[in-house]
Order: sequence, then structure tokens, then C-alpha cells
Amino acid sequence: MLFGIAHLPQFAFMMSGLSFIVIGAVLLQNGIVGLIFGWLYWHRGLLTAMLAHITADIAIHLIVPTFFA
Repeated sequence: MLFGIAHLPQFAFMMSGLSFIVIGAVLLQNGIVGLIFGWLYWHRGLLTAMLAHITADIAIHLIVPTFFA
């Protein structure tokens, strides 16, 4: 949940505010991803979890938008 909450300001900035639906979606999606990163940290170490987060950020913010621009 903390992983999802930490991403709320970014979505508030992108969407000029937050509705309850957006808050729920952000918490759910980032909560699931946070569990995956937590599992990676627990079983593979901090570096692996950090590299997974960086890879996900690159995919979400750089690669995916090029297909929808």
C-alpha cells in the first residue's frame, strides 16, 4: 500500500487532481507491483528489485507512449 501511496502525487499532477476511482486504481495497480518488487527484494536482493523498478519505469514512461503517440 505504501508503494501505491507514494505514487499518488505523480498521478495528481498528471491528472490535475484525484478522484476516488483514480486513487483506487493507483493503489491497486501499484500495490500489486509493490508485492512483486517486494518478493524480488526478499528473494533476490535490493539490486534486483531496483533494476526491475527501473525497467518498469522505462517501459511505462518511454517505450509504451511511443506506440500511442
